[in-house]
Amino acid sequence: MARKFKSVKATIADAISFAHGELQSLAEEVREVVDNASGTPREHTQRIQTLDETASQLEGIDEPSVGDELGKLEVEYHEALPRSRRKGLSRADRRDNATGALDSVIQLLNEQKDDFEEKHPDADASHYDSLIDDLERMKDDAEAVEFPGMYG
Repeated sequence: MARKFKSVKATIADAISFAHGELQSLAEEVREVVDNASGTPREHTQRIQTLDETASQLEGIDEPSVGDELGKLEVEYHEALPRSRRKGLSRADRRDNATGALDSVIQLLNEQKDDFEEKHPDADASHYDSLIDDLERMKDDAEAVEFPGMYG
């Protein structure tokens, strides 16, 4: 069955907030799995160790601050929808929705930065650079985590 997506239009600030919220929700969910395995024979399995690393990585992701002017820009991104009504999205799909939103924001900011530099060649565009760097770091950290299945 082909994957379905929905288009989402939001401000940059809302898209970043969505992505960060989704990543923090995943961190809490994965941390709960790790905590529930504590004191059981599963505690030292590779799966639980990987999930512990995943939770720590996601918990360390900070939401960058966005200036009012840039935060109001409109961005469009796509979110994957569940494959069936009975099952929700996998953790990896939820992470991918968050990083997809960040990708769209990064792309828009790069376009805005190029336009700004073209119109104002002597002006300082470092506010774009620092936000883009923060978002790329956030995205890279999220993409680096693993969500092992029940048996691996």
